[in-house]
Amino acid sequence: MEVRLKIPDEMAQHLMKQIGVKNGTDLVKEALTLLDWAADKATSGNYIVAADEHGKPLEKMTTPGLLRARKAAKN
Repeated sequence: MEVRLKIPDEMAQHLMKQIGVKNGTDLVKEALTLLDWAADKATSGNYIVAADEHGKPLEKMTTPGLLRARKAAKN
C-alpha cells in the first residue's frame, strides 16, 4: 500500500532526530510498528502506560483508534 502524508517539517525533523532515523519512510515504519504493538495490547484488554524507573504508572496513553480497538475486542 502506498500512502502519502503531509507532516509538518518541524515535527518530522524533531521525531527523526529523537529516534535516530534519517528519512520519512523509516519514521513512518517506526510509527506503524508502535501502533501495531499498541493495538495488539489494546485488543488484549491491556493499557499502555508510562511508568517511572521504579515501575510506578504515571499516565495512561490512548488514542481514539486504540479505544475503538479495545471496545471492539470486548464485543
